[in-house]
Amino acid sequence: GDEFTQFISTDNQAIGRQAARYLAQRLGGKGRIFMLQGVPTASTAIDRTVGFEQELKKYPGLRISVAKPADYLRAMAVQRVEEVLAEQQPFDAIYAQSDSMALGAILALKKAGFDTRRIPIAGIDYIGEAREALRVGDLDATFTNPTVGREGAAAAIKLLRGGKLTQKVLIIPSVQVTRDNFDKVAPIF
Repeated sequence: GDEFTQFISTDNQAIGRQAARYLAQRLGGKGRIFMLQGVPTASTAIDRTVGFEQELKKYPGLRISVAKPADYLRAMAVQRVEEVLAEQQPFDAIYAQSDSMALGAILALKKAGFDTRRIPIAGIDYIGEAREALRVGDLDATFTNPTVGREGAAAAIKLLRGGKLTQKVLIIPSVQVTRDNFDKVAPIF
């Protein structure tokens, strides 16, 4: 319904589009992408897939060669990457819908003898472990998924003090984090 003062959120489709643009740039507009999806029925996973696929349509030389759900879990991502490697399904980059899955992919690739600095890998969330993976070059990029807690608390305080909120819907943008700026952006945890 419409009976709320303010809705504060992130835009997961926009985050998916950001990730697609980044990988398109890294791959020079040509290549095969392995997509590790979150929980298939979760709105975040659905939106991150839709946004990514929408943006990929702008790059005819890029395609998703394989997509596997890993439920946002590191261990399941390890299993999915091992399956894809065993099946010899080709890919040139990995789009993981969470940093936990990206870190699982890195573990599996390293175990199989791959140099992860040569395979563009993009995640989402920007957790502390992703910061370290960016620093050493194992992770190419991640995109913040703001928790919106600070903005929600600020709105509540403003309302409690008798203030008015001017926006019915407030979307907090995601920030692209790479090796160039990882030390300037705080991880979410």
